[in-house]
Amino acid sequence: MIKPTREKIALAVFALGMVGALAAAAAYLVIGHSWNVAASHIDYTIDALDEFDVVVYEGLSDTQARVLQDEGEASPYQLQPGSRRFSRAEAERVAESYRKAGSSVLLLDIDHPRKYADGLILLRDGVRFGVLSVSEMDTKQQIAEKVDYLRSAGVRMVVALVPYKSVLGDVAGIDVAICLKDRIGLYPEGKTINGTTFVSPASQGSTGVVLMSSSNVVLVKSLPYDM
Repeated sequence: MIKPTREKIALAVFALGMVGALAAAAAYLVIGHSWNVAASHIDYTIDALDEFDVVVYEGLSDTQARVLQDEGEASPYQLQPGSRRFSRAEAERVAESYRKAGSSVLLLDIDHPRKYADGLILLRDGVRFGVLSVSEMDTKQQIAEKVDYLRSAGVRMVVALVPYKSVLGDVAGIDVAICLKDRIGLYPEGKTINGTTFVSPASQGSTGVVLMSSSNVVLVKSLPYDM
């Protein structure tokens, strides 16, 4: 009786060992596959950045104060996180990071949208961007004429600064429209209508980024300041 009992115990231990080995192998395959997928996605994202045109713009801010470092009167001034100059510096940092990754980057000045009122053709990193600003007084025909002018110049991407989404109406030919007076967060991931992607302004404490692929796929991001 002792020998069969020992054999049963040995078989049970062997079976448990096999189950454990199979479970470990399955876990390895699942986890390994997940890591490979994640790594492949990260590698693709990094490698594909040179296929994107990138638009960067400052977050909204209410103050323009500067604060003196608490190290004595001779210490240099530091930009306060809530100031427009700080917001601009952050946007420039973000733009440079995309540029180093191989993207063509347009850094917008949303503080002075009227500088783009007539429609500007801007060469950035070898790519021609078309930028225009629109006011509530502009007619649909006036807007369309500006867009046609930019398109005829062979720009790769047309970006419009508009007060509200409704101002554009059915005007075609605009790739990205940043709605400066619409509620922040209204289009957090962008809303594409008739070929135009409408984007909310970036909130205070963040930088807005719009990436457009060579196949016109748009990705909208809001990046918190790297404090």
